[in-house]
Amino acid sequence: LVMSNNADYPADLGDKCIAIKEFGTKNLVISSTSKVTLEKAMSSLGNESNANLKVPPHPIYEGVVHIKMRALISVIIGCDVCPGGLPGIAPKTLASEIAKLKESSAD
Repeated sequence: LVMSNNADYPADLGDKCIAIKEFGTKNLVISSTSKVTLEKAMSSLGNESNANLKVPPHPIYEGVVHIKMRALISVIIGCDVCPGGLPGIAPKTLASEIAKLKESSAD
């Protein structure tokens, strides 16, 4: 559990990391690179919570366990080390390329 609005923490630390991005009397924003991790966290909030789960449209980190691969993904899409990432490569583009690689390696 990390208390920071820096998105690099969950990206670098793995799918089981939860970052508290905002914390107020009526608002709590948490993030993780794993939908399963967020679902587990939300299940502990109780029935009175009106929390919503926002799943990223292109979950490029989901299931990536190797820290060097996670760091490479961060550099490609943009992080503290490489703000803005590589020109012309957004999460959607990267997700598409990863899907192609997975498809070709399955053959």
